[in-house]
Amino acid sequence: MGNFCPSLWNPAAAAVFATDPLTGTTNHNLISPSSPGLGTSPVPALAGIPFYLNGIGIAGRNGIPKGLVDNTWNAFGPRIGFALDLTGAAKTVLRGGFGTMYERIQGNDMYNAAANSPFDVNLNINNILLQDPHINALAGGGNFSGTNTIPVSTIVGLNRQYKVPTSYQYSFGIQQSLGRNAVWSISYVGNQNRWQSYSQEINLPPQSQLASLATTKAGTSGTPFNGLVSYPGFSSILLAFTGSNSSYNALQTEVHGRVTRDLQLQAAYTYAKATDPTTGNLGGGDNFDLDRVSNPYVGWKYDHGPSPFDRRHTAL
Repeated sequence: MGNFCPSLWNPAAAAVFATDPLTGTTNHNLISPSSPGLGTSPVPALAGIPFYLNGIGIAGRNGIPKGLVDNTWNAFGPRIGFALDLTGAAKTVLRGGFGTMYERIQGNDMYNAAANSPFDVNLNINNILLQDPHINALAGGGNFSGTNTIPVSTIVGLNRQYKVPTSYQYSFGIQQSLGRNAVWSISYVGNQNRWQSYSQEINLPPQSQLASLATTKAGTSGTPFNGLVSYPGFSSILLAFTGSNSSYNALQTEVHGRVTRDLQLQAAYTYAKATDPTTGNLGGGDNFDLDRVSNPYVGWKYDHGPSPFDRRHTAL
């Protein structure tokens, strides 16, 4: 597998774009065959096909980890809890606990990177003659071979510092018996979640150029998007990160008891607050794809706010 690593990017090997044979202008969707930063695939079936590999690291080669990200060895998960009878009469009990849990990183983090260069090739040539795809119909028979130019590619990868998503969970409360058949409890329950998954576009043009890009799309002259991005030669570099935070804190109270041998009653109330930066439709990080930040110039903090499952008051 291949992955984009900003530390491997060489500005001196930035892509040189090809000249459009029809208009004679620079085509920012195609890379010139004389551009620096070109290489080939280690896959025999793709031998001879040029790829733009500036910034691309291959798993297990040249210091790139086999899993594309650095290993985590300090995933220590302590759990502790206690229960204390305050009076010795089993009427009033103080309870509490703390635990560190780790989330399994989902498979999509890796699956999404399966089509990265130099292990996948997707060549698109427009306006060709069906009897000979090398001939561009609009050029009046001019020879235009797709092997002479390299299309800019899209990368979906992972940030190398990919810490394991962690959840710190805790509770503290008191239980009090009410007569012989009922118990009342009140507890503080919460969690603090760190290093949660999200994805962010890193191949961006300067913010100052966004207005001119909008007018370029509308038909006026100007440098196209691919000519203004941070890493020329790639139309998009979407990296998965683990770095966002979320939290849940609640005051929970409950009373339950037995009215008769066959009848029990229970009532509960929770005052809570949940916050996270989730933007997916399913909410709470349950989306099958990594949640993409809506403002890549700011990052995940731009989307941080009340969680999709935030419920301030819950009673039953």
